[in-house]
Amino acid sequence: MRGHIKNIYELTDLPIGDLFEMIDAFFTADHRVIKNPVEKMDGQNLTFTVIDGELRFFFKGTTLSSIKSGGLNHTGICDKYCNEDKVSVKNAYLDAYSSLRDVVKRHTGFFRNGNVVVETALIDPKNMNTIPYKNSGIYFIQAWDLERDARVDNDNYRSLLGDAVRTSTKLSIKSPHKIELQKCDVSFEEIIEICDEIGKILVDHDLNDDHTIGDLVVSLVESHIGKYAFIPAKIRRDAAKRLVFNKGPIAGKFKQHAKPDAWDKFKKLQKKRRLIVAEARIPLDNVIQKIGAITFRPIDFKLKAHSPNQLKQGVSIIRDAFINSRLIGSVEQIDEIRILLKCIESNEHLIEKSTEGFVFEWKGSETKLVGMFTPINRLNALLSYGKNPVTFTKKTYWTRTFSEEEYWYGW
Repeated sequence: MRGHIKNIYELTDLPIGDLFEMIDAFFTADHRVIKNPVEKMDGQNLTFTVIDGELRFFFKGTTLSSIKSGGLNHTGICDKYCNEDKVSVKNAYLDAYSSLRDVVKRHTGFFRNGNVVVETALIDPKNMNTIPYKNSGIYFIQAWDLERDARVDNDNYRSLLGDAVRTSTKLSIKSPHKIELQKCDVSFEEIIEICDEIGKILVDHDLNDDHTIGDLVVSLVESHIGKYAFIPAKIRRDAAKRLVFNKGPIAGKFKQHAKPDAWDKFKKLQKKRRLIVAEARIPLDNVIQKIGAITFRPIDFKLKAHSPNQLKQGVSIIRDAFINSRLIGSVEQIDEIRILLKCIESNEHLIEKSTEGFVFEWKGSETKLVGMFTPINRLNALLSYGKNPVTFTKKTYWTRTFSEEEYWYGW
């Protein structure tokens, strides 16, 4: 199935010239090049199919192999989320199950006994991720043929989707919201400022429009790792490529040009490659954040959410705890929070809408524009998910007050 949708800065083969083209296309609402824009949903990934006549739930990254596990039916959901602290999650999935069960019974043949699955986003305000949505719903994203590893977009799928949308269910079932791009109220000076920011990054790294995003990220990392004296300047770019792409022979070059213990030091550094690349890439991220914020301003996003002030408040709480050494977590977790706060710092005023942005096609490639969402979402994840999430000392900011304006609780 379609996996992670890449951010623009992850399109390593994209010519930098295309980034300038995108700016013009976003700000002028050019649907000829920004194709099929669809609102991105910050919901729980819920994939379903029918096996032996019974609705089964799966989650992100469903494969033919995982289908063999059988997934979760009604009983399986109750068993998996039996703990008291999982009651609201269990209820959300049970509501989704009851909403889909009768619909899929009328279309059992479409699923070919588990070979075809439907990927959805389950939005439930009481089990939100980062965006504080107001309303619950199940949003169909796509159908996928696992045997052929291909998207299914035929009359049978459209019949299933249409039936689901028309049926009165406990949770409303909908198709993704198409985005109506609007021309941005942006001055010529603002556009020039953004283009100059990109131009300065290119000049600083001796690059031009014909180079790719990948070339730029490698150059940013190359500069960033200059502080590591054990990496000789002669092989620093090769080291940067290894950190960015996680491939390519380099051990021999270390043995040839570096001190005896340098390769072992670099192997340790590689374990932190995700954070190293993220910090080095901040200048590029900041420019794309600005492009996103300006593009989002005139758009009427259909997924209604509470004020972005709640997101700002969450960031403020984490920053205060970080500055005052009141976060408890691993060294890597705390360092990632430092990097994320650094990524947000200069553009915090651009947290203007509670949205994840939108997915679109650019010259045949699927990507997304998400504004400030990515670093905020990752901050939330560090404090909300995983085996050992980051916690606060002395005082907790945890709240489950769903009826008041202070709606978020994941921070």
